Amino acid sequence: MRRANTNNKNNRNRNRNRNRRRTRRQKIAIASKWDLLQTPIIIEVISWLDQESLMNLSLVSKQLHDIIATTNDEPGNKNKIRPVFEVSGCSALKFCQNLQKYFLNKETKNKLQRYQIMRFKDSSKFQGDQQSKNKLREMVKNVQMNGITSLYLSSSSSRFMIGNDLLLTLPNIFPKLQELDLSNVRNNGPLILEQFLNTCPLLEKVTSNNDWNHFRISSCSIFVARVLERVSIRNMNWKFYFRGDDDYDEEDQKLIFIQDALIKFVRNAPPTLHWFRSDLTPDNMTMLRMERPGIELLN
Repeated sequence: MRRANTNNKNNRNRNRNRNRRRTRRQKIAIASKWDLLQTPIIIEVISWLDQESLMNLSLVSKQLHDIIATTNDEPGNKNKIRPVFEVSGCSALKFCQNLQKYFLNKETKNKLQRYQIMRFKDSSKFQGDQQSKNKLREMVKNVQMNGITSLYLSSSSSRFMIGNDLLLTLPNIFPKLQELDLSNVRNNGPLILEQFLNTCPLLEKVTSNNDWNHFRISSCSIFVARVLERVSIRNMNWKFYFRGDDDYDEEDQKLIFIQDALIKFVRNAPPTLHWFRSDLTPDNMTMLRMERPGIELLN
């Protein structure tokens, strides 16, 4: 029995070593093919890859790593690996306390400035209360991560609302934020969006794919977001609380209101806006194309 077990173990080891050698040969073959390509072709291929694919490709060969790595200034390659700061946990207070502590150390503070993306692993776990908002802001008043340009707030469930105390504090930490992703995040939409727009002047892109975030369309918000380039507002809805006579048609009034709001958005949009997708009617799009010819309007 002992001899049989030994043989089985030896067979497993041989198979494992065989698989390792095969994998190594495959990697060498792949690397050799990439090394035969001219750098401009490699850069063109790289330009289409996402961050995860870039990280995997950078491990194939030294040449690819040198082209992709952020620390290397390969001419022509703009799609580089962007350092990601991933946040996990369940306490907004603890998160701010840690940042405050990190910024007290000069070396750690400088390291934090290198990160370009902050991603919350599951932001729905970060519960809080409105009373702690001022406390959190006081903690991070000297904390600014100037390298962060993208903030991804993901949630495994939209059943829980993220504490406003955290969401109202984050804009103060990222003054150079350009992209905000609130997908599957339940929060006080208008209040949070207004805070980000007022505090992050470079904000260009806001993404939300759920029904919990109801953002206001107002000339005030448009005026603040002076660097908007592309905006999509589709399936816009509005709830009327109106008791009129029997001739009152709520659906007709809703359609009129939504069209008026979208028209107002386009007319007051900043000059940087060049693409707008919405539920505007064909007649209204024709009218607005004459008023704002620099904006591509589509459904």
